[in-house]
Amino acid sequence: MQSFWNAGERELINGLDILGLRQLDQAIEKKWVAGITTISYRARYLSMLPWICTEFFRSLLSKSTGQAHFDEKLFRQILSRLEFVVLAASKKGVDWGESGFTFGVLGSDLFANELAEFSKNGEVVLPSEKGGAIYGTYFMPCKMFGIMGTPAGETDVPIAVMPRGQEIYRARQHALGDSILLNRILNGGLLTSEILETEGPQFSINGLLHNAEEVTLLREFFITPFMDEENVADSYSCFRKTVSWAFAGLKDLTLSSTELIRNNFNGILDTTGIRTSHCELQWAEYELRRRVHFGLELLLSAFTDALVDESEDTMNEVLEKLTDWNGLPPLLHSVFPGTEATKDISLLEFEQALSPDFFSTSFPEPRVVRSLSPQHRVLFSLALIVSSRSRGRRFMNELGMQNRNHYMERAFFIIEAHSSKGIEELLRSLLIETVIESHLGTTLRKMGQGQKCSLRFYPEGISFKPTGTRVRAGYSGDRLGNVLGMLADIGLCDREGAGKFTLNETGLAMAQMLGDVGEARSN
Repeated sequence: MQSFWNAGERELINGLDILGLRQLDQAIEKKWVAGITTISYRARYLSMLPWICTEFFRSLLSKSTGQAHFDEKLFRQILSRLEFVVLAASKKGVDWGESGFTFGVLGSDLFANELAEFSKNGEVVLPSEKGGAIYGTYFMPCKMFGIMGTPAGETDVPIAVMPRGQEIYRARQHALGDSILLNRILNGGLLTSEILETEGPQFSINGLLHNAEEVTLLREFFITPFMDEENVADSYSCFRKTVSWAFAGLKDLTLSSTELIRNNFNGILDTTGIRTSHCELQWAEYELRRRVHFGLELLLSAFTDALVDESEDTMNEVLEKLTDWNGLPPLLHSVFPGTEATKDISLLEFEQALSPDFFSTSFPEPRVVRSLSPQHRVLFSLALIVSSRSRGRRFMNELGMQNRNHYMERAFFIIEAHSSKGIEELLRSLLIETVIESHLGTTLRKMGQGQKCSLRFYPEGISFKPTGTRVRAGYSGDRLGNVLGMLADIGLCDREGAGKFTLNETGLAMAQMLGDVGEARSN
């Protein structure tokens, strides 16, 4: 069905927070990762940005009479050329003993044609009119580590290279000397295989260890505050504790960030009498909230799917479809190993039917859950949210997890209020109070602010009408994986494939210097 809400709108927007919940998840994690974002993956860009900014400013001044104006267009062109050089050098790194690993390298898709031309012909004119995302992606992490900043006073220059950035500049300048590649990046021109073979190690994303001074500076900047100021000290304290906690978890184990977070979550729940640090509790809260968040988005996706193939449905008609739980797939047989769940059972019976350890020992891949039918997605969602409340009581009652009066607390309150009622009534209340109201309120607020329409359905009388667009339930991606990736880039841990890491001897020494925050929790 095509309705006026999205008439003519066929652009699919990925990553929409159409329940308005993700901001809280991200705010909890953000405090512990020192400005490293979900899109800032590789540590060498933290060096590249202050270096190229300094060279850009020097170039402007050399062409002026002593005073130059910031040329944003030229700056973007230079960043574009640098972005391609980094990509090409990272790919060609296999020629000088590197892995050629390009995960997180900017421009991998954007410059595919240029890269193919370079690979075929051994030369290519550096592209200048696309790409250039280095500044937007890495300025904030650079700022949080005191490498970049904003200038004081009135000026048309929007960025400043801080003393730490100037140290990095000198380290790279010393290694590069009279660089042909720098000249090409600043002024455009031809990139050849010969030039890249000579200077490429200083541009490869995997080549930080080729410049001992550069990597030493980054290691120092990651753990040492750049000024004696309370907010800076707090940010560094949280980041150091995260690094120490993560390294404790990686000691003698090969784990992904997801596994580290999950092990911490389960370890706190499954043990008593062991001191739980604030860092560990915050990462456990992050995991608990993103599970409930995923459960609520699954409810939204199932409700939307139930409507999409119809012109309209009432709540009762939707519930009738979504509570037909016959013929459980294997995944749900694991969740309900004994008593079969039906819409007529009580909440207590539903909890008793749940596997006591399914969500701790074998949490499924989100893509597998998303592939379930709408009614089985609902059943999984109810199991996840009810289980999260049951398992999360220790966080809230014993460990003093903060009550933020947000979506998770609201969902748990609804469950508590339905303790003596049937599971269908619980589903009805969760849908209305945590999914439908949140989606409509969030979407209409965004539309009122001029943002694009993301409405999936709307009420008309006692019915709901679909807008024809489905929902892809999201499981919040963590930033911890990017923290570990940057730590691997500067030689403190090793990448082992499939997003997993191990602690090496250098990282172990760093962990001992930082001091443990407690033994790693694991299953």
